[in-house]
Amino acid sequence: PEAFCPLFQTDRFDWPDVCRALDVGAQPHFDRLADALEAGLQQGRKVVGLGGLRRGEGGTTLLLCAARRLARRGLKVLMVDADVDDPQLDRRLGLAPEAGWQDVAAGRVALAEAVIESVEDRLAVLPSCARGTDLAAAKGDAPLTEAGLEILRRSYDLVLVDLGPPCEAPGGQRLPAQAAAGAVDAVVLVCDARSTSRENLAGLQDRLAEAGIAQAGLVENFVPAGETTEPRAP
Repeated sequence: PEAFCPLFQTDRFDWPDVCRALDVGAQPHFDRLADALEAGLQQGRKVVGLGGLRRGEGGTTLLLCAARRLARRGLKVLMVDADVDDPQLDRRLGLAPEAGWQDVAAGRVALAEAVIESVEDRLAVLPSCARGTDLAAAKGDAPLTEAGLEILRRSYDLVLVDLGPPCEAPGGQRLPAQAAAGAVDAVVLVCDARSTSRENLAGLQDRLAEAGIAQAGLVENFVPAGETTEPRAP
């Protein structure tokens, strides 16, 4: 099949300061996370979601740092923004995309027209462009259709999906649409033990297991919001 080639490129992503700081201050931790994600490839875990129980636990930051680390190892990585409540990947990378996965799902643009590739970083992102009322209408959608997922599996070594917090709905029963649709091979949970109880975490793990979604790992993140130096232990 013809190789997939994003139509839009940027010279480089504008990485958040926290990612630059963690890249130095937490290098051993992110090396371990990258090792685990690479090991998962041997088990067929090519599409991996990252998410926490609540907003602010660091899932998006961890995804960005892990993608950057993996790209430096020579892997071809795509980041997908499936946080339908508050998509952040485009803004945190300094992008202003005109199309996102919602446009692909609606048939308005081809997948190659929505993916943005950074030449210097050797990374790509499939953003979410829905905001406000458009965002509410997209809450039940999964960013990766079966056809699109097949293209991305074939074209990238690893696809990292920002799931957002799956338990912000009343009662905490909602699973991310992307995970519930069976499009991800596994989920890495991100937890701040100071704000998330073990009981709530175990409840989410049980719901993932009941839905047949494998858990690839648990990242305990103890870096306070706004702290960008000497992180303790992501």
